[in-house]
Amino acid sequence: MCWFRLDTAAGVQHHPSMMYRTTTSLSLVIFLSATATADGVLSWGDLTVEGDVAHAKLLWQSDQSMAGFQFECLDGTFISAGGGEVEALKWSVYVQDDMVLAFTMDFAYVPPLDQPTHLITLSVPLELGQLVLANPIFSDPDAKQILVSGPGALDLLDQCPADVSGDGMVGVDDILAVLDSWGTGDGGDATGDGATDVDDILAVIGAWGPC
Repeated sequence: MCWFRLDTAAGVQHHPSMMYRTTTSLSLVIFLSATATADGVLSWGDLTVEGDVAHAKLLWQSDQSMAGFQFECLDGTFISAGGGEVEALKWSVYVQDDMVLAFTMDFAYVPPLDQPTHLITLSVPLELGQLVLANPIFSDPDAKQILVSGPGALDLLDQCPADVSGDGMVGVDDILAVLDSWGTGDGGDATGDGATDVDDILAVIGAWGPC
């Protein structure tokens, strides 16, 4: 069991099936055992823009069940957060300026996922330019911390992340760029997960054509 303590000022709204933003003070204490479970991987999915707001899908993959998480927005502010697995499982979601906190109140854990799966969508001001998550804390149902890698920085102004060659098209040149950067995070990382691998080949193929 993962235990959370929420210290908030009066008037904070809460309901497990909805997402919230509050300007009150919000702090989190997670009692985790010293042992960490196997790795979980965060990566970026689709990025959409509405006016001056960017909506970024955060993807999750792990061989462990997951009971809750929190992370911060480096040098920026969250507008809202919701959707994905946390909405499907009716998790409690709290958003306060530079922090998102989400957890289950009724043992509805995110199951092991062998493919990157939409965990939650994060909405931030487009003027932020780049979305960087900091200080991630992820817990399994036994209060053991899940070691997390990714997702790397997301360029909010790049509406065509699969165009790793930068020529305005997603095609053969991008496949070659991915292959040339294989195993590194430079030059061919179309998914934003900090590595260049088969996921980036699939991202390029899925976005084939003009940006």
